[in-house]
Amino acid sequence: MADEADVVGGEAVGTALCVVCETYADERTFPRLTGATAQMEGIVNRLEALGIATRVAGGGNPSWADFDRDLTAWSASGAGKPAIIVWSGHGVLVDDELRLALCDLELGVEQVARDARALRHGVSPETLVNEAVASGADQILVIIDACHAGDAVGRGLEKALRRWETTSAPPGRVQWFGIMTSCRRGETSDGAGPLLDALADVLREGPATSEYRSAWSAHNAWVNGPDVLAALGERWRGEGQTPVPAALGTGRPVFPNPRHVPGAPARLVEHLVLAARGVGFREEGSFFTGRKQVLGRITDWIEADEAGLFLVTGPAGCGKSAVLGRIATLTDPERRAETEAQGGLREGDPDPGQGHLLAAVHLRGLSPLQAASELARRLGLPEPRNTDDFRGELRELDRRPVLVLDGLDEVPVEHLQAMIEELVFPLSRAVPVLLGSRERAFRARLEDDGRPDETLPDALARLIGAAVSTADLEEEPGTEEDIAEYVFRRCEAGGLPEDRAREAGDAVAARATAVGGGFLFARLVTGSLLAEDQPAGDAWQAGLPESIDAAFEDDLRAGPVRVLADGTELPAAARDLLTALAWTAGRGMPAGGVWEEVAGALGGRDTPYDESDVDWVLSAYGRYIVEDAEDGQAVYRLYHREFVSHLAARPGPGGADAAEVVLAALLAHAERQVPDGGWAAVDRYV
Repeated sequence: MADEADVVGGEAVGTALCVVCETYADERTFPRLTGATAQMEGIVNRLEALGIATRVAGGGNPSWADFDRDLTAWSASGAGKPAIIVWSGHGVLVDDELRLALCDLELGVEQVARDARALRHGVSPETLVNEAVASGADQILVIIDACHAGDAVGRGLEKALRRWETTSAPPGRVQWFGIMTSCRRGETSDGAGPLLDALADVLREGPATSEYRSAWSAHNAWVNGPDVLAALGERWRGEGQTPVPAALGTGRPVFPNPRHVPGAPARLVEHLVLAARGVGFREEGSFFTGRKQVLGRITDWIEADEAGLFLVTGPAGCGKSAVLGRIATLTDPERRAETEAQGGLREGDPDPGQGHLLAAVHLRGLSPLQAASELARRLGLPEPRNTDDFRGELRELDRRPVLVLDGLDEVPVEHLQAMIEELVFPLSRAVPVLLGSRERAFRARLEDDGRPDETLPDALARLIGAAVSTADLEEEPGTEEDIAEYVFRRCEAGGLPEDRAREAGDAVAARATAVGGGFLFARLVTGSLLAEDQPAGDAWQAGLPESIDAAFEDDLRAGPVRVLADGTELPAAARDLLTALAWTAGRGMPAGGVWEEVAGALGGRDTPYDESDVDWVLSAYGRYIVEDAEDGQAVYRLYHREFVSHLAARPGPGGADAAEVVLAALLAHAERQVPDGGWAAVDRYV
């Protein structure tokens, strides 16, 4: 859960005015709303925990004077930050206009006098909107739980439009106004406050849904107003009345996300989707099989606790990341416990144990400083100003940590040399560094030295000046047997009888070895076999694919098709959305506009995809996608480099160069954002 300390160093990220009227002077007209004060206190506590500065009018049960004073003070303190107004109390219709009753409103018995007092001393929705706009806020959310509150919707929207017609948003800002009321204009509201109950649930847990919602990802620090309104509707449990939502303008992600987990690790989306549905699943690591020789060597190397480099290399799909991930998992108490509970740690498996200080990071898309910052955060060290700072902090630790760096060959070409010279080599002289990479990452560096006959271990030892160990997984003995056992365990867990699972394991392992596809090939083919209910007999074996690319294509063709609510099919949606991720930079591509527009351009669509299409592909094809965080927002990338290479080779519409199509889409996206809010409104990814 996010808390105030997580948000901009404790500085308020927004403001809220809360008005609650439980008891009234005119008890005959306005009966007591038992529990309303306690209900509002819970909401205030959640708002403040999320970093929103909250003012309660009159401290609760305000008079007109209390309300007027606090409304004015709240508006003046807004400083242009997002604004929230929450109202709980009675409401009356006078001359077809809603007036919200404050605690000292006494209407009397004579109708004309009642109406005059209500109009003069009741609060109009326009008053609330006026002050919210006057605060400088350009993202405004109003929640009203009162009888006849639906009358506020149209009036609130109209007032916001009129006020914004005379003002312009500051550079980098766009305007949005959202409102939700607890009932329609002609309805009375349940005194139990169902809308405030829904708001409390959203502030605490987000939406109530069994489907995965990318907007509410633990990697997103913020959500936008439209997402909040939608979540309120999903959380609604009232009966006999109908909530009324409405909005205008462009919502930005400015409201704190209660599901945000700072520093949440990257996760395979498939697992996030299953967790959202409440479905049990086994992490891929629980099927980890074999590789005992290399894991035993790494375990002994860690136990030696000496500075140096251990390089795990090999071709695509051979399981380099799985080996490094196995070490990281077994040294982390929480992840180790999950693995043990799922039967993923068996007798005789090499085991480094839990007593080691270890930090792991995948280097894809990172600069040396970004990688150092990730490692520092995992070790609880201060944010480094440069890589020298980080190395200095390492020297101050009581214990020498093991650093696990995966994917050196996926570092951007402009950062690769610096990553080797400024981070990998210097760190290896000070601490144990476990590195996963194809050899090609070092080739240019070694060729510069003019020693073409030197072996890679000898060259690295010379350059680093410390001990170097290497393991080429392509040469690891027993690989075919390990793959067969992996496939067997997955098939058995998927419900196949033992004999058929064993048969599938042997057949897939033989083909994986023959075509050089390794564990990645086996994973793809096994998934397809389980999804298609492998037929009996030997006929299915002849149809096994001949490469990783072919296995990937088979899986894509057999996958689900996007179907819109009106029944329209989008047969290319999965391929378009996945292809867009083949062109990611950094940690991944954000949703909320960028991913959708790039995918639409690559598919030659007149209109881009939208957030619902993103949520669909995450649910249907999450096995190919990793969710990570960058700049406080969730970003997405393809699970494996082989998928990137395969999809990036796909031409753009009409045979156009796909890279040019992507660049044009990003420029068009930026140009659409600039007129509304200036360059500051453009996603930092672009």
